[in-house]
Parts: sequence; C-alpha cells; structure tokens
Amino acid sequence: LLIGTGIIYKQVNYLMQKDIGYEFSSTIILKAPRTNEDQTIYQKKILSFRESMEKNPGVTGFTFISDAPGQEISNWFSCYRKGFDSSTENAYFRTDIDYEFIRFFRIRLLAGRDFTIEDKQDQKKLIINLKALKRLGYETPEDAVEQFVKDSPDREYKIIGVIDDFNYY
Repeated sequence: LLIGTGIIYKQVNYLMQKDIGYEFSSTIILKAPRTNEDQTIYQKKILSFRESMEKNPGVTGFTFISDAPGQEISNWFSCYRKGFDSSTENAYFRTDIDYEFIRFFRIRLLAGRDFTIEDKQDQKKLIINLKALKRLGYETPEDAVEQFVKDSPDREYKIIGVIDDFNYY
C-alpha cells in the first residue's frame, strides 16, 4: 500500500509539472449551450457576452472555443489535400476557435498566421497542428501554409497557420 501510494504521488506530481503546451492558469471556462439556432444569431450572443465580460476590469482576456481543453472533442472533419485523390482522406478532430484562442492560451504558432477578427466571416480557413500536418503529408509547417485541403470535390479550405501539438486532454 505504501509503495502504491508513492507511485501514484509521483505520477500526479509529474502530471502537475508537465508542460501541456498551453497556459491555463487563472482561467475560467464557461460552457455555452449547444442550440439549434441560426449560427449568425448564436455568434451575436457570444459577441454580446464577450463585450460585457471585457467591461469587467477583473477579466484580462476572453476566447471562444467549441470544445474546452480537458473535455472530449465532439466535432470531426474529414479532408484530403487538394490535388490528391479523395481516397487519401483522413478524419481529424475539429475545434472551432476565435481569433483570440492562440494568444489567450499561449499556443506556439510555428508557421503562417493566427486568425484575425476579419476571418470570422470566412469559415474556409484552417489552422492545423503538427500531427495533422504529418497525416496530410506535408514535410514542414511552412510547406502547409497557403495550401488547400478538401472535404468534398467542390469545397476547399485554406491552411493559414500551423501550431505546435499540445495536450488537449
């Protein structure tokens, strides 16, 4: 029993000290309910909430994410590189984020750029991580930036940035 307690203590201590790839101290996560509302109305509500939170002097940042770190990701996205056969398609976890997410959590951007406030209307841009980069067959983060992936023959998405992998769970 004493040996088991020691092992558990060491593992918990390791997890508490491990660099998980993003900064989350002093962060409160509020889960917005999923609704069947029109996305435009839903986004207006989120922006209204953001504006009210930013007026509070105790709030130093705000970001939107569809699936909070530490929880299971519920969205999937299947795609393949433009110019390649659709049989090379792979499924990826997809998390919807806003233009503050990478800065807010201090995630390392390896190549390309972050989303901007102007990108919010353009749902055809992606930021991928290193694991997705490798599965898509790119050699370096720079190789992937400004390239396109497709999820169907008539729909494509531009890769605008590549971030480092981080431990989501």
